[in-house]
Amino acid sequence: MYQFLDIVCIALLGGWAYTAAKRKGRDEIGWAAMAALGFYIVGMAFESIVSPKVGWEGGQAKLAAYVSGVLAGILVNIVLMTKPPLEPPSDGPRAPKPEGDGDEPAADAEDEASAGKEAGPSDPAEFLGLYWPVVVIVLLYAVTQFGPVIAWLENHGYKPPYPPVRECVLPVLIGAQTWLLSRNKMLAILAGVVMVAYIPAINTMEWRWGRGSSYYSHGYLIPFVVWWLVRMNREKLDTLEAKGDFRYFGLGVVGFGLFLLLLGTFIRAYTVQEISLVVLIGGLVFFLCGRAISRVLLFPLLFLFAMVPMPMSQVQEITFKLKMLATRWSVALVDWLYKVGVHSYIVIQDGSFVRWQKSDGALDEIIVGDVCSGLRSLIALIAFGALFAYIAKLSKTRKLILFAAAVPISLLANMWRIVTLTFIACRWGSEAAHGWVHDFTGYGIFAVAFILFFAFERFLQVFEPKETPPGPRPAPQAA
Repeated sequence: MYQFLDIVCIALLGGWAYTAAKRKGRDEIGWAAMAALGFYIVGMAFESIVSPKVGWEGGQAKLAAYVSGVLAGILVNIVLMTKPPLEPPSDGPRAPKPEGDGDEPAADAEDEASAGKEAGPSDPAEFLGLYWPVVVIVLLYAVTQFGPVIAWLENHGYKPPYPPVRECVLPVLIGAQTWLLSRNKMLAILAGVVMVAYIPAINTMEWRWGRGSSYYSHGYLIPFVVWWLVRMNREKLDTLEAKGDFRYFGLGVVGFGLFLLLLGTFIRAYTVQEISLVVLIGGLVFFLCGRAISRVLLFPLLFLFAMVPMPMSQVQEITFKLKMLATRWSVALVDWLYKVGVHSYIVIQDGSFVRWQKSDGALDEIIVGDVCSGLRSLIALIAFGALFAYIAKLSKTRKLILFAAAVPISLLANMWRIVTLTFIACRWGSEAAHGWVHDFTGYGIFAVAFILFFAFERFLQVFEPKETPPGPRPAPQAA
């Protein structure tokens, strides 16, 4: 439940910052990241540092964390909104606007029409009338995560992670949402039937998202990010028409998705069923929308794979390899810092342990556990890197370079955490590296990674070709 509330708060505060930056012509991703970090860092500081000192525990500590984090995010947004908008670059003097027959110039009417087209449904009642099934789904999920509701379900024979409300309500709501968007009854019925077939896979996938030690807690946010990506391309999509020029390919993709569903059910592999859901959605888009619209929606469709968890066997194998790699590289870096005189202790690696001899001759150590392996941050940062590269104003080649940089950036950020904990443990003892310090550096991984992402994106922009404004047209020569 707390992870779900974290994502809701980040989505609201980050969306507010993104919208404000969009209107002012500022860095949208940078503003959204600052609002999210303000919520996370302040809330975590209250929960880990302030609450223990004043004696708050359990629910009181969580409430203090959320209140302080939300207030910090609101303050960050207020400060950002005080910044003036950036002036758009001028390409020379603008031609005078042609006057129309009415009271307003024709150009102004075109600008207002395009602005209204881009804004979409501005009336909250109109927006709610179009997307009320999504609101009901989110509210139902939130209600079923509260302790008293879970206890009531368990007392009546229903055991998480499979709240029965989904089997009863989700197909109807998905069908209603499909009908509201398409006004096609057969398509709405088909969406509801497909949802019935995928309920076990969706339940298992959401259970993996909500586990306490989950590597995919960001999965809750992926559907909303995909929806935002589609809305971001709405102006381009409105100029395209759905055609049947991709119909046979779409049918093939749908058939392959259904085959994966049957295969995953037969071998009892939920990951295969979850992949088949994304494949089926893509095939339906190809079949119904055609080549042009599918090309625009290709990245949002591929981004849906970011919510599919890996099998636990692969997670354990990759976790062990990353843990040993991060320990080896971090020990090598600390040894190099010792040689140059920055660090005062020689450290050695013993498996996943980092050991050193204190000034009194006693041995001390810290262990690089599975949490410190970096797999959780690697998975989340790969998803963020794909989204950041898609939004970045770079060429396609440099977008791919920025996305590929997610892996080394994640490894460097995790090394920063282990090296920082090693410094603190050598200076004040291994006990000092536990508790809130350990948790704080865990959040710090993302702060360091975001800084590296932004710095590398600015570095790549240096190599982008500069757009030269068109020069004045040559005057016509006399015959």
